[in-house]
Amino acid sequence: MQIEKVETLDFYTSAGHVHEQVQRVQIVHELHPPPPPTAVSSGGIFENVAASMTSAFNSTKDAISGRK
Repeated sequence: MQIEKVETLDFYTSAGHVHEQVQRVQIVHELHPPPPPTAVSSGGIFENVAASMTSAFNSTKDAISGRK
């Protein structure tokens, strides 16, 4: 995991007050590595779903018809 820090200003006004308050703040971004290509490729995901659905369909069809 990679961490990036950014310096910026936070502008805010409290309820009932007219003056804006400015405060220096630091924002930390945690950058996570991208998932492996096989996990995000549309083909891999949809192929697995299609294979699971086909298997479930065939099992159900065999159970209804009395085949094992």
